[in-house]
Amino acid sequence: MQLTDEQSEQLRSIYSEHRETLKPHIEYIRGQPDRRSKFVAFKERELQIQAVQQRTDVKVQALLSPKQYETYVRLKDELRDKIREAIREQNQG
Repeated sequence: MQLTDEQSEQLRSIYSEHRETLKPHIEYIRGQPDRRSKFVAFKERELQIQAVQQRTDVKVQALLSPKQYETYVRLKDELRDKIREAIREQNQG
């Protein structure tokens, strides 16, 4: 994405805050005893998790140029697709 040093530092800060905000939600979901309970827990927290992601995206978009943000979105989408595929493979195996 050809980030400046300042952009890199600000992105690290944004994502550090993002992780800390999501941490209690992730711990709650992971703390459930079985797959079904984890799914229910995720559904309970889904809107809150989406709101955190949306706030993060707004901060990132404000930081990056339009071209950089386009690259960010593309990379984020590719990562999401890879994670979904890995989960599908894990569930089949």
